[in-house]
Amino acid sequence: MAAATISLSERTIAALGKVVTGDPINKDNLRVAPYRSGPAILRFFNEFGLNDVYSRGGSESRWAMAESRIRSFNGDARLIKVIEEALAPGHFRDTDF
Repeated sequence: MAAATISLSERTIAALGKVVTGDPINKDNLRVAPYRSGPAILRFFNEFGLNDVYSRGGSESRWAMAESRIRSFNGDARLIKVIEEALAPGHFRDTDF
């Protein structure tokens, strides 16, 4: 039996990216998840098989970093695990979210 896969639209990738980064979701600076630094974002995605290393002063922004990694999993069975982990209660415990 093949593992289930899903594919996300660009709009959904952008929304999930904000959950992963902890960036604001609107112009009023509303956030729905805790902030993650660049190194923390890469550690998050490396848990799913990537092997990225953070380059201080690199040209990739945190949101671009998150969205490009989500795209790399789009259509891959691991994307389901990425989403589950991004929304795992442990990341929100002891926060305002």
